[in-house]
Amino acid sequence: MPFDLVLIQYYTAIVSDKKTSAKIALNRNITIHMFNVGRFLMNFNLQKMELRLADFRKCLQLLLPALFAVVSMGAHAAPAQVRVVWDKSPDTEAVVGYTQSASGGDGYVMAGTSPDASTWQLHSVSYTYTYGSLASGFVRLSGLTPDTNIYFQVCDNSGCGDKFWFKTAAATPENVTFVAGGDSRTYRSPRQQGMRLVSKIRPEFVLFGGDFTDGNQDYELDEWLDDWTLSYSNDTINGETFKRIYPLVPTVGNHENNSHLFMCRVFGSDPDGNNQCTLRDTYSVMSIGGNQARIYTLNSEFRNSGYGAQWDQQNTWLNSDLAVGGVGAKWRFAQYHKPMFPRTTSKPFIYEKMFEWSSPFETYHMNVVVESDSHLVKYTWPVVPTNNDYLKVDAGTVYIGEGSWGAPTRTANRQSNWIADQNSFAQFKVIQIAGDDIDIRTVRFSGESATSALTKAERDANALVLPAGLSLWDAKDVGSVYSITLDSSGFSRVGKSSSSSSSSSSSSSSSSSSSSSSSSSSSSSSSSSSSSSSSSSSSSSSSSSSSSSSSSSSSSSSSSSSSSSSGSGSSTSSSSSSSSSSSSGSGSSTSSSSSSSSSSSSSSSSSSSSSSSSSSGGSTDGDGSSGGGSIPGHYLLLGMLLLMIRSRRVKK
Repeated sequence: MPFDLVLIQYYTAIVSDKKTSAKIALNRNITIHMFNVGRFLMNFNLQKMELRLADFRKCLQLLLPALFAVVSMGAHAAPAQVRVVWDKSPDTEAVVGYTQSASGGDGYVMAGTSPDASTWQLHSVSYTYTYGSLASGFVRLSGLTPDTNIYFQVCDNSGCGDKFWFKTAAATPENVTFVAGGDSRTYRSPRQQGMRLVSKIRPEFVLFGGDFTDGNQDYELDEWLDDWTLSYSNDTINGETFKRIYPLVPTVGNHENNSHLFMCRVFGSDPDGNNQCTLRDTYSVMSIGGNQARIYTLNSEFRNSGYGAQWDQQNTWLNSDLAVGGVGAKWRFAQYHKPMFPRTTSKPFIYEKMFEWSSPFETYHMNVVVESDSHLVKYTWPVVPTNNDYLKVDAGTVYIGEGSWGAPTRTANRQSNWIADQNSFAQFKVIQIAGDDIDIRTVRFSGESATSALTKAERDANALVLPAGLSLWDAKDVGSVYSITLDSSGFSRVGKSSSSSSSSSSSSSSSSSSSSSSSSSSSSSSSSSSSSSSSSSSSSSSSSSSSSSSSSSSSSSSSSSSSSSSGSGSSTSSSSSSSSSSSSGSGSSTSSSSSSSSSSSSSSSSSSSSSSSSSSGGSTDGDGSSGGGSIPGHYLLLGMLLLMIRSRRVKK
């Protein structure tokens, strides 16, 4: 076989290898070689496809160094795909995970409470796991100080990676903002929009409700971890570049049924602290703010045959912890994958195994439950269980969900009188706790490109501030903010507490809310493309009754108008200009604003792809790598080679 055809086959094999192609970075040498090749090709009359054999050999001589450089960079030069996981005591512990480099050994973490790296201490690897071809190391940082910035860097024998920082949970009640969502499994474009929104919102942590990928394969999780790097926020601290990383609390979904152990093998979850990877590591509980909130992560997939013993063990543990740790907390949250009552007729009316949890939830006054799986949007009114159904009550448990962080959306077409509203589009929830109040917002991914990024200074100054331009769902009879407070028994009821202030600050540009345009929950449609409502900028006033929806004021003025964001003292980040422009999803409107900081919203990402907002769209051109940028370059090299082969044959 001619040498040039052998080279083509070899290079095609490289490009088709998802593990390798996701890791290749365009370094300076490759760029130089590609420039030389491009300049050389400019001398050809490509329209007539005239190429002499001598010219072809010359071009190969230029290409070979670039190809060898590409091949040599197929593995990590240092530990990469860093993730931080909370699995039990977020005020004093955290698990730092990373993907190991090819020849760097197990790795270690240098960490401290100062951004000055000379003060950091070495923390050895706690455990390492492989998941197919994905090799990961994990370091448990323990004995941390609550409510403290932790600065760290992952290193091995081949070198050190980027510098990161995160914040430990508080040990006493404090205002907090966090994100909850799930089902990112299929489409990379909305998945990456969600990651970039995390970077812009700067939550304290992220609850993720399962179905990370479609098949739970190693190369899929490798790709997901690349996309997760888009959630990093870039900061300059004392003249040094740091990336803020947000602790993740993962959950098992039905698309992880082939191996629940991805929880510990890929994310390092080890809530029982025995440094072993077992099914016990797939459910956990943690407290934030001392007794402010207790958050349960449950494995709904133990409902399947073959897991009877694990299901019983989990339920025994849940009831026991609710009776002790749960009742001592002001707020109780739970997250799991399969919903009790899916809001689409393409799913069963009830998942009976999940419904078993409704009894202890009622007994111990669970406040908010985050469900996933159905790939749609919902808010329930406060409910309690009754006869294989819910009963709407003044004070009970509020269920929200259901996934759609990138999975194909389904139509929300199952009706119940205990539903406040439901719809279908790519989204996640932003949840804020402030004293006796919780505010829940549903953030549309379609507005990501118009959302400005919070700076470190803005988040440090106000735990409840939200970025300008957020596209919020304006739910029927609820509004853009679902406000919940406590009744005398500790259950959730709709409204604000008497001690809550309506707003502590105002800004020049409000988050945008999308009007329901009189579409009820019965007529909600899929794929974020239904009602044609007038563009409106929500003034987000907090409601004090279950039927009060937030008022929307039409903002046709191009000048900045002061509007306070709703809920427990939360405010919207200021921005320099706010020209109202409608966004692309279910009649949502977006207040486009320039970022108020020089801080970029994501780590060396191909953020220009953020404008593709359709939840039914395919993947972006970039591979989401955090290395040296996305790699359309190696496809360009392949195209050049193919062009030369064709030219040679035409000449003959």
